[in-house]
Amino acid sequence: MPRASARRAPDVAQPPLPMRDNMLDLGAFWTRLLPEQRKTIGVAAMTMVVGWLGATRGPMSRRDKRWNFAAAEIAGREILAGAVIEALGIDLDNFEAHRPHIGLLGIRVCHLCGCTDRVACPEGCSWVDDKTCSRCV
Repeated sequence: MPRASARRAPDVAQPPLPMRDNMLDLGAFWTRLLPEQRKTIGVAAMTMVVGWLGATRGPMSRRDKRWNFAAAEIAGREILAGAVIEALGIDLDNFEAHRPHIGLLGIRVCHLCGCTDRVACPEGCSWVDDKTCSRCV
């Protein structure tokens, strides 16, 4: 697979990115991908995670081999980034960031600021309801 790079999107009109609650709905976007794009993204994501696990959670007796896992993590991340950039049709020079809707992963997330149970607002917050934190009321 080629190395990921900061590519410009082709000059072909891209359909608008699917949004839900003002956040990027990557689940809906996934259904638009071609099978080969899904395969590349899936394999790269799995390579990145398995590399990270091997590099950070492997037995200490394998310490001298952990660099192999770190290399897999880095390669997976580079390929994954390039494939996602290409699939989304992102022009990195004019990219307007859209926060991914991590609530679609089953994670409780504030629909206004994006805080979660694990990453609260910097000033601290609590849940007012299922979709809103106390800082955003």
